[in-house]
Amino acid sequence: MKQKFKHHVHRNAVPRAEAETPLERVGYTAGGAVASAFLGGYLAKQGWPPKTIASALALLGAGLSWQGETALVKNIGSGVMASSGGQLVREMFGNGEVKREAPQLANARALGPGELAGAFERVRKRLAMQAA
Repeated sequence: MKQKFKHHVHRNAVPRAEAETPLERVGYTAGGAVASAFLGGYLAKQGWPPKTIASALALLGAGLSWQGETALVKNIGSGVMASSGGQLVREMFGNGEVKREAPQLANARALGPGELAGAFERVRKRLAMQAA
């Protein structure tokens, strides 16, 4: 038969605070991301270069996440770091712009000047003859 040991609570033991729930942790992280977005927007309005803003906020978030004294500060730092880290990658590789080209027909360059207008005119005449 196994002997069960009784765990004694020390007289000077401090009761521990309740741990945060996963929902609270996600909320704090999202709050850090939102704060990062607002601070980044404010700094952009002040004329700061986007790469500098994203780099500074990513470093700030990493520092808070790494050296934060409470779970709340660490989670906010994680949100700041993730948000601004994504911005930094976008700035580095995408130059912050979404480039879209207008679609072109494959044979549009093969037409000579006035040929497209002539083709439309022929179709218009053919449709007018069918309607009559």
